[in-house]
Amino acid sequence: MNHGDLMKNKREERHFSRKKLSQNICSFSYLQRFENYGGKMDIDTLILLLERMNIRIDEYYLEYQNFCPSRKDKYRERFKQSILQPNLILAFISDLENEYCDTKDIFYMYLLVELKAIIQNLPNQPNIAISSNEISTLHFYLESVNNWEYFELAMYTNCLALFDSSYLLYNHEDVLTKFHKFSSSFKYKQACVKFLVNSIILCLEKKDYEDVPNLLEKLYCETEDSDYFKGRLYWYFFNSIFQQISGNIEFDIENFLIIFSRLGYNDDLENFKDIINKVL
Repeated sequence: MNHGDLMKNKREERHFSRKKLSQNICSFSYLQRFENYGGKMDIDTLILLLERMNIRIDEYYLEYQNFCPSRKDKYRERFKQSILQPNLILAFISDLENEYCDTKDIFYMYLLVELKAIIQNLPNQPNIAISSNEISTLHFYLESVNNWEYFELAMYTNCLALFDSSYLLYNHEDVLTKFHKFSSSFKYKQACVKFLVNSIILCLEKKDYEDVPNLLEKLYCETEDSDYFKGRLYWYFFNSIFQQISGNIEFDIENFLIIFSRLGYNDDLENFKDIINKVL
C-alpha cells in the first residue's frame, strides 16, 4: 500500500468524494493523480486534507508505517524480538555493527548501545561491554544537533546511566524545556516521564540527593493526567524511597510490590526490586 492507496481508503471510509475533499485545498486532478499513482504531495496539502477528514497526521503515518515498514522499522522490530528471544541477540548485534559500518547512520549505533546496555541485566547472557568509542559517538552526535527532536531526546534519556558527568550535556531543566516544546504530543509526554524516572534512578543510585525533590515535583506534575497512571505510581515509589532515605517515613516496600504485581506490571516489578537493592 502506498500513500495514494491509504488516502483513498481514508476518503472512502469517511464518505468524502474527491471533489468534496479537495475543495479549496487542491485541485480535483491533483488529488486524483495522488490516489491513482501514489505520487508526492507537499506536507501542507496533506495536513489540510487529513484535517478535513478529522485525521491526525501522526495517526495517518502510524497506519502507513504498519503497512509499509521502513528498513529502520524492521530493525526496531528485531530489537524487540531479540529482547524476547535472547538467542537472537548475538546475531543482531553483529548485524547492527555491520549496518553502522556501512551507513554511518547514528540510528544503528544507538540501537547497538541500547541493546548492549539491556543485556547486561539479562540472565545467562554474555557481558558485552559498551566501548568508550561507542559512547563518544553518541555524545558527539547529540552535541552536534542544535534542535533536538524525539530521536535525540529518547537517545539522551536512555543513555543517561551510560554517560558520566562529563557527557551530560544539559541540566534537567534544559532537557525538560526541550520536551515541553512538544507537550501536546502523547509520545513526547511519555518520553518526558521516562526521562524524569531515569534521572531520579540515577540520582538515587549515585546517592546524589540534591536534585531529587525537584525531579519528584516535576514527575508529579507531568503525571497529573490519568493517562500517565503508571508514571504516578513511579512517583509514589520514588517519593517513598526518598522519604525513607531522609528518615521521614518507613516505606512498606513489600506491600507496594504486591500492588504492582497484582496490576500485572511484572517487568516494572523486577526493575523496582533492582532499584531497591541498589539504593537502600
